[in-house]
Amino acid sequence: MTHLRCGIYMRSLSFTGKAFMLTLATTLTACGGGGGDSGDTPAAVTYTLSGSISIPSFTQVDSDSSDVSVGTTSNNSESEAQIISNPAIVGGYVSDSSGAYDGEHSYRRDLVDYYRVKLLASQTVKLNAEASAKGGVSTQRLTLSRVDGATDPLVATNIGVKTLTVPADGDFYIKVEGFSGPSSYILVVGEAASSSALNNYSALSIPAQAEFAPGEAIIRYKAAKGYSAQALPGYFLERFGDANTGLFRFDDAQIVQGPALKSLAQKVDERQRTIELIEALRQRPDIEFAEPNYIRKALETPSDPLYGLQWHYPLISLPSAWDVTHGSGVVVAVLDTGVLLTHPDLSGRLVSANDDFDFVSSLSSSLDGDGIDSDPTDPGDSVFGSSSFHGAHVAGTVAAASNSIGGVGVAFEAKVMPIRVLGQGGSGSDADLVQAIRFAAGLSNASGTFPSRRADIINMSLGGAGFSTALGVAVQDALNAGVIVVAAAGNENTSSPFYPAAYPGVISVSAVGSDGLKAPYSNYGSAVDVAALAETSSLIWMETANKTAC
Repeated sequence: MTHLRCGIYMRSLSFTGKAFMLTLATTLTACGGGGGDSGDTPAAVTYTLSGSISIPSFTQVDSDSSDVSVGTTSNNSESEAQIISNPAIVGGYVSDSSGAYDGEHSYRRDLVDYYRVKLLASQTVKLNAEASAKGGVSTQRLTLSRVDGATDPLVATNIGVKTLTVPADGDFYIKVEGFSGPSSYILVVGEAASSSALNNYSALSIPAQAEFAPGEAIIRYKAAKGYSAQALPGYFLERFGDANTGLFRFDDAQIVQGPALKSLAQKVDERQRTIELIEALRQRPDIEFAEPNYIRKALETPSDPLYGLQWHYPLISLPSAWDVTHGSGVVVAVLDTGVLLTHPDLSGRLVSANDDFDFVSSLSSSLDGDGIDSDPTDPGDSVFGSSSFHGAHVAGTVAAASNSIGGVGVAFEAKVMPIRVLGQGGSGSDADLVQAIRFAAGLSNASGTFPSRRADIINMSLGGAGFSTALGVAVQDALNAGVIVVAAAGNENTSSPFYPAAYPGVISVSAVGSDGLKAPYSNYGSAVDVAALAETSSLIWMETANKTAC
């Protein structure tokens, strides 16, 4: 007989803001060899295994689950309905009785769970019931009903996965009932709607890949209501933009242990908690919209063997265009990581010092030691290692001087209005981007200042997933002011909407290679308006020891 002794011991459990991250630091006592009736104890071999498990950020937990070691928040009626996001994956528990498993571990009676969510026509709600913990088939019922009661409820009682299709846009209650002892379930909400339908004003739908600032929201009050910090007990407003729109910061305690999920504080991802708090704001009658403060990032393109040769100019017949104009008199606002104000290739190509700005408001990511200010200098976007100086690259592509240094810009007699919106890691928030767009367009903004002349063109070689009403309004305001808005279509090789490029009126630019075909990484689809040459050379050479180009 071979004796086996194997053990796995979980040492730590930690959660991070982006998703539930289950960190495993385990020790495995290996099963040594040996055989027969030998009395020798096999030598133990110790291994260390580490890694992480990521759970989708829209995963949620029934607020009155069967875990008796924590408190619960009732969701047993419509008035107590637990607000969930769209999309959402909810793990829950129902039971028509109380008792104990094998006479030891007790469980509660929990006949029903109610959830509340905004849904779109053609989306689905699916309930997958696990087998009853007491044995036998789990009997559960799924009901979908409009909050306003305008239509009759939809009910599914079939065995197996229960699916209901949303008949029309609206605010809905989802009801899960249990009739067969303690059992768990998985509720999947929000599948089947088209990506364009998901990105409208009526529902808070956050793509899984979208990033946003935890603990923050962009809100707009209805004009007739007005607003004040006192109108939101328990929260505080960080700062405001235009008349009724502002960046809203939840009190830290609300993120760590909000009242709805206080007992699950250490198990709730701060991203998900932010979504839930935003959903609560959206229920207020005085708020027109509330949404995440999405993160947008600078777009990088792969290196090219012809780096530095500017092969793309003849391909687009740029020399012929130069026979017509060099861009004299045109002001192009470059919203990016900032620029190097003293770089020789940008000498004479930048607007005056009072016509540029730094809108990176986060002290933790600004890397220049302060918040918004009048200095758009790029301090670098990396704490460790080399920085991208992405904004200098873009500014050089637009208007690098024809001065026998480095390269020459497409419009080398145009002026660049450098506006810094991206900080550490080449990332920035919608709240900052909104203010930068308004500044460039000569509109009121958080800085309280205006350029002496608005930009003719706004260029944003940045973006990300996630539809933002506030960002869309800022773009439309700029368009209405007569500004041409150009943005990169994205580098994810997908047709999914990428913002701000996907907003109406924005010239969305994808990428092609030297053969004129779509670059393999470039986004595509109906939102794309034009393609530009990619894998281009950098026009600005950084004076570093190894002559690294940016």
